[in-house]
Amino acid sequence: MQPFLSLPRSLQWTVGVLILLLAAGLSRFLFVPFVDNGFDFQAFYCGGSVVAEHANPYLDQPLHGCETRAAPEIARKFRNVTVPAPLPPYALAFFIPLSLLPFAVAKIVWWLVLVASIGVCGWTVAKLTGWAMLTAFAASAAAIGATSLPQAGLPPAPIALLFLSAYFVSRRRWTPAALCSALAMIEPHVALPAAIALFLFVPELRGRLLLAGAALAALALAVSGPQTTLYYFTTLLPLHAASEVRSQSQFSLTTILYHLGASAPLAVRIGTAQYAVTIAFGVWLGWRLARRFDERAFLVAAPAACAVAGGSFIHLSEIGVAVLLACMLAARMNGHRAWLAVVLLAVPWEQFSNWATFSALAPICVILLVWPRWKPLPILLMLGSIVLLMYFVGMHLYEVASLSTTLTASSHIAAAAPNAPVDVSWQAYNDTSTTFPALWVDKSITFFGIGLLLFSAARATKRATAVQLA
Repeated sequence: MQPFLSLPRSLQWTVGVLILLLAAGLSRFLFVPFVDNGFDFQAFYCGGSVVAEHANPYLDQPLHGCETRAAPEIARKFRNVTVPAPLPPYALAFFIPLSLLPFAVAKIVWWLVLVASIGVCGWTVAKLTGWAMLTAFAASAAAIGATSLPQAGLPPAPIALLFLSAYFVSRRRWTPAALCSALAMIEPHVALPAAIALFLFVPELRGRLLLAGAALAALALAVSGPQTTLYYFTTLLPLHAASEVRSQSQFSLTTILYHLGASAPLAVRIGTAQYAVTIAFGVWLGWRLARRFDERAFLVAAPAACAVAGGSFIHLSEIGVAVLLACMLAARMNGHRAWLAVVLLAVPWEQFSNWATFSALAPICVILLVWPRWKPLPILLMLGSIVLLMYFVGMHLYEVASLSTTLTASSHIAAAAPNAPVDVSWQAYNDTSTTFPALWVDKSITFFGIGLLLFSAARATKRATAVQLA
C-alpha cells in the first residue's frame, strides 16, 4: 500500500473516484446477461470437446455445431461464423476436462483461472524487481488481464507460466522451470523463443525440456493422431495467419503492411520472416542481459518480449508478456526510457477504447506508476485522468459503430462446407471488419512502448560485462 499512501491527498481522492467509476462500469455485468462475453473461450471449450471425440478440431464441423450448442446467443449474433481454436492438439487436450462441464460453468471456472493467472503475474513481477505489490500490479495487471477477461481469452495463462518459468530459473529450480516453460507452449509462438534460450544457455534444463517436449508431442498424437497433428502445422497455421490479415485487433507487421498496400500473401511472408529474425535477436538479447545483470530470468523475459514485436500474428493480449522485461529493466537501470516503456505497456490502450467498462483502470495505473518516479503536479494527473476517460469513451463510440457495421455484414456470410478449414468463415468474418484511422492512435502508443523497451534493452547490452552464469 505504500505507493498509494505516498500520493498526495488529492490524488488519493482521484484514484478513489476512478475506482468507484470502475465498479459502476463492472456492475453492469450483474444486470446485463453475458451475451457475447466468452467469445474466445467457446472455441477452446469446443476444441477440447472435439479432440476428446478424436475428431479434427481444425475443420468447420464438428466445431461449428459444438459452438452453436454451447453458446447459442453468440451463434445467433454471428450466424455461420465459426470461431477457430488455432492451438496445437496438445493444448486443446488441456481443455477436455472443461468441455465435460456445462458451458456456463466451464466459462466461470476458466475466468477464475485467468484471474489467478493475473495474480501470479503481479506476484512474479514483484519478486523479480523488488517492487511493492501495488506497483507490480499497476504495471502488469491491466496489460495482461483487461485484454483477455471480457472474452475469456487464453493469453494470461501462458504468460503466467512464462513469468513463473523466469522466477524458477532465477531461483535455480530447474524442474518447475522446465515444466512451466513447456506448459506455456499452449501458445507456442509466444513461448517458443524463451524455451530456445533456456535450452541453449542453461545446460541443466536441456534434458528436462526435451522430456517435456516429448510428452507434449505424445499427448498431441494420442488425442489427434499424426494426420490431424500434421494438418495443424502444415495447413491450419498458414490459413489462420492469412485469415487474420484484415482483423482490426491484429498488432502484427503483416497487418500493418497489408494496410499500407502489400498483398496478403506477401505481408504474411514478410511478417513470418521478421518474426524469425526478431526471435533470434531476442535469444541473443536475453543472453546478453543475463550476463550483464547476472540474472537468468532475462533468458525468458527478453525472448518473450521480442516474440510479440511484429511478426505475422500478434494480438494486444499477447503483448502483455513484454511487461516482465520492461519492469526488470526499469528496476535495474533506473533510467527514464525503461520506466516510460513500463508506463506505455502497462496500459492496453486499444482495449480500453474498445471496452469502455475498463477505461478507469488506465488513469489508475498511470497515477500509481508516474507519481513515484516523476511526481508531476497532482492537478496535471487529475486533468490527465479526465482526458483519458473522455478519450476512451469517445473512441468506444467508434468501436460500437464498427461492430454494428461488422454485425450487419457478417449476417450475410454463407455457411462453410463441413469439411472446409475452420478459417474459411473466420476469414470472411474478418473481411467485414471496419478499421477506423483513429484506432491506429491506440496501436501506435503500444508500438512505441515496445520499440522503446527493445531500444533500452539493446542499449543495456552495450555495457555488458563478462559475468559467468554460475
